Amino acid sequence: ASASLPPAAPSPAAAGSGSPATGSSPSASAASASLATAAPPPAPPASNAPAQLSNGIGIKEYMSRLEEVTIKTIAEYGIKGERLEKCTGVWLDINTVAVRKICAMGVRCSEHVTMHGLALNVNTDLSYFARINPCGFTDKGVTSMQKELGFELDMDEVKNVLIQNFCDIFNLQQ
Repeated sequence: ASASLPPAAPSPAAAGSGSPATGSSPSASAASASLATAAPPPAPPASNAPAQLSNGIGIKEYMSRLEEVTIKTIAEYGIKGERLEKCTGVWLDINTVAVRKICAMGVRCSEHVTMHGLALNVNTDLSYFARINPCGFTDKGVTSMQKELGFELDMDEVKNVLIQNFCDIFNLQQ
């Protein structure tokens, strides 16, 4: 389930396995969407200028849009996701002691090529997180859509909703 996109634009491709924190857990129930961009190298930015992606937005804006994709996706299932200051990803109940992460995100940039990813916890086996400090946090929890809603979700349906929201937010066509 991937969208047909113009060259040099971010291309969502859904993958259904991996841990939400690292993408390497044996659990096949976490939803991940890998997003990659490759374009001819632009002229190097002037010193102190923020890095720009090929479509003219900076990396911070790109990450903010990825968070918005996730927030809109989980909202379609009745879950209120939010941004937590200085903590990348999508969070629930940010102003409470029960704050928990539902989507981890990461970005890598090298030689004007960017690789982006997000891991939305859909039907994730959360027991793996009892053995680690997810994303380095010791005072925040981790959750999944299944845990929040109380039932297992159809992974393909969630992927399709996420892809549609990605296309909407980045003004792309499927």
